[in-house]
Amino acid sequence: MGAESQHSTYTIAGTYFYMPPEKMRPDKKKVSFYSDMWSFGITLLQVLTADLNAPYGPGVSLPNLIFSLLVDNKAPEVAPIPECPALHDLLAACLSLDGAARPSAADAVKTLESILHALTTPPLSPRSAALKAKDEELEELRKKLAAVELREEEERKRRAEAERKIREAEQREAQLREQSRAADAKRQAQTAGALPKHALKLLSSPAHTATLSGHKDTVNSVAFTPDGASLVSGSDDNTLKLWDVTSGCCTATLEGHSNRVYSVAVSVDGRTAASGSQDMSVKLWDLGNQRCRATLTGHTKWVKCVAFSPDGATGASGSGDYTIRLWDASTGKHKATLKGGDVVYGLAFSADGTRLA
Repeated sequence: MGAESQHSTYTIAGTYFYMPPEKMRPDKKKVSFYSDMWSFGITLLQVLTADLNAPYGPGVSLPNLIFSLLVDNKAPEVAPIPECPALHDLLAACLSLDGAARPSAADAVKTLESILHALTTPPLSPRSAALKAKDEELEELRKKLAAVELREEEERKRRAEAERKIREAEQREAQLREQSRAADAKRQAQTAGALPKHALKLLSSPAHTATLSGHKDTVNSVAFTPDGASLVSGSDDNTLKLWDVTSGCCTATLEGHSNRVYSVAVSVDGRTAASGSQDMSVKLWDLGNQRCRATLTGHTKWVKCVAFSPDGATGASGSGDYTIRLWDASTGKHKATLKGGDVVYGLAFSADGTRLA
């Protein structure tokens, strides 16, 4: 029977040569839009082979076709197509006995478009291939450059945010300092026999005090020597002063900072004083000859606090640059930098010197 023969018996009706297996079954439960892709595959195969009897051959009968497809479960054979393997795969998929394994019409169209493009696009010459490789290399370099620029922009934003926080902290500190000065001035004005401006007060008991005068601006920090005989003070007048506790007299003025002295500390052996300043430096002072024996640099903002470890071997300084720097107390050599999350206003070593708060 030819490919155009018609047959109609019970539930089987149509041109059985193009009919998918699921339409030959009595229940037809598995018939779907994928069934049409079988007919498409048969038609495409006949066009490619120029054979209207493909793929079954001439004179195939309906019973033999039903037996082959439904009993033997034998799908039509598709000969290899060496020059276009993708076309062979498409035909084999369309003629799958499992309807769900067949491609949709949209997928088949995409595959045919891809095959047509591959067959009609001329191969690149060696020079064109080299240029394409160079273009791909340049595109990859452009992507890497864009990634670097993005990281640099993020880093600029982080630096700007950190600088903004530092400015805000400095402004808050200036406001608090101004408020403190105003409160001090108000108390002094309200108290009869007020202390001289910028004076220190020593209290040995609630009823016994001594006043140490000499600084020309606000006193920010004081520290006793371990023997209690001397006192060191740091001031906004850029100086440190050494005081005799018994007499209350200033025994030395230590000059060297170019801006306010925020913090002072004395080593455990009482021989060295450290000072932190708004000039971003830490100075080590020999209390025996009252001279600066080392200037420690590295902070990028004002130094707010200084401290010595209990064994006197290590010094620490905290700054508005969000860092803590550790240094050798005897040589002044930098040992380590610890990063904090905000302005460092105070420092304290544990009793065994293994921790720093």
